[in-house]
Amino acid sequence: MAAKRGTPSEEASLSSRRQCINTEPLLLSWNAMTDNIDNLKAVVDATSWEALFQFNKETAPQDPEGREAAIRYKRNLLLKEAHPDKGPEKDLRHRATTNIHRLFTEAAKTWMPTAVASGPNTPPALPEDAAPAMLHYSKASTPALIGRRVRLHSLSDIALNGQYGELRGVDSERAAVQLDGDGPDQLKSIRNDKLKMVPASFVRGGALELLDGLAAATDDAGNAKTPELIYSAPLRVYTGFAKARVLKSDAKFEAMTANRCVSSEVIATRTAENCRQRRAGSAYCDFGLISLVVVQYSADGGREAQFRDIADPATGQIRRHPMFYVLDGQHRLSTMNALMDPETWVGLAADMRRRFAEDAEQIDFQISVKVVNSHMEANRVLMQMQNCYVPDRRCFFSDDHEANVASGALELAKLAWPRAFVPLDVRGKANKLVPDRPLLDDGCFFDFLRDTKLLQIATSNNVSLCDKPRYLFEHLRLVNKAICQGRAPGKLSQHEFKALEDPRGKTSGCYLGYYRRDQNGAELLKGLHEATDECSTLPAHDNGKRPILPQKAALFED
Repeated sequence: MAAKRGTPSEEASLSSRRQCINTEPLLLSWNAMTDNIDNLKAVVDATSWEALFQFNKETAPQDPEGREAAIRYKRNLLLKEAHPDKGPEKDLRHRATTNIHRLFTEAAKTWMPTAVASGPNTPPALPEDAAPAMLHYSKASTPALIGRRVRLHSLSDIALNGQYGELRGVDSERAAVQLDGDGPDQLKSIRNDKLKMVPASFVRGGALELLDGLAAATDDAGNAKTPELIYSAPLRVYTGFAKARVLKSDAKFEAMTANRCVSSEVIATRTAENCRQRRAGSAYCDFGLISLVVVQYSADGGREAQFRDIADPATGQIRRHPMFYVLDGQHRLSTMNALMDPETWVGLAADMRRRFAEDAEQIDFQISVKVVNSHMEANRVLMQMQNCYVPDRRCFFSDDHEANVASGALELAKLAWPRAFVPLDVRGKANKLVPDRPLLDDGCFFDFLRDTKLLQIATSNNVSLCDKPRYLFEHLRLVNKAICQGRAPGKLSQHEFKALEDPRGKTSGCYLGYYRRDQNGAELLKGLHEATDECSTLPAHDNGKRPILPQKAALFED
């Protein structure tokens, strides 16, 4: 049977938590006021990076990457507040920022490898994929040309056009080329102007050949054309736009084995949404960016990963299909395929079904194709892409000013009450959806701003936009004091509510985390109605009333 609130077992647990909290390093208490002389002096005098950057060894990430991210975040907050342009006492602020940088350098030694922490390190060289170029001979360049991969073009022998091979010899006019599939004694003599040097990974009918043609500004005959894709050599990425009909071409699109399973329910839902919209005369949904990857080499070093040879079911003839693997967008690709099927458009005449299916071939979407060396590297790219911050709807705002003001107030709150917020592990996705009272995450904090109408008051006030976050935070400090002085919200035990109070000041001091969108939260807001604004020192509204907590200002009314 679960223990009741306030029972000895719970008291022991709370005592244990308080003991854990009291062992944390002493944190700077940033009060977020315009004049932060005492805090600036504390930053200047700080000698411990753990204290300055509010680093809790027990709750912070244990791996070097996570530790670096947590400390960088706190350093950025402090630099933002202590910057010389943020207020008076320029000399003091310069000294504060200097000490912040010094202690950050000390902290960096805990996550940097010894060789890197003690001296400079040369970054690894990026892979180089030379763009196809005409063969230009010179006597000095002959040794470098031998073994280079080339593509034949503009020959009268159509069978040779598009073939690939390696240079075995070259002079001022002609080159000896060993074509793919030929032996060393079967060299072809080809004029230099009929050869293009290409990356070693290119193969006939492969994905890279297709991408290169789409990104080229000229065709094989040298005629100018508009590139359909743009290639970034440092990123090894092709990007541009495509239409759904590309899915009906010879190219094959296959989900990576390490990717998540494709849900037929998701595809059916998206297909139904698009069918309804299009039948009503509206445009298709935005299919966004489809991310693909091309694997240059198979495990044995061959180029077979770039294509798939498949026998035509009607003729038995082998056809080569460029091979693309889907990093992100499996469901959207499957939806486009479904929309191009006449049988999808049920309830319509046969002619109308065909017209809607053909219309779906014109669906536009963005495309990004990453070039990697192996399947193993493709899996790493996939994992890196999926290693992202899970979106939280509570952290979205309909107005840009609201987002800026709320984010600014959040940064001030994390400086003032660092122990009140749960650490966010962006990479591990192990965060609890909503932390237990009285802890806060960003979403809980933003819910409180909305539901108390404090965000609305701050954004509509006449103070300048850059001062609104501080204006809002000073409201929050008074609200926090009112919650602290009030009764325990709802059914939460008084014992648990008072657990934050510690005469040594080692607790978070933040009571905003007791609010949630439930019955207990409603009781908390009801209690705030009884608070007054007599202690307010903030500027009054134009109507003369101080907009802090009073029921007269209707801050908490629906």
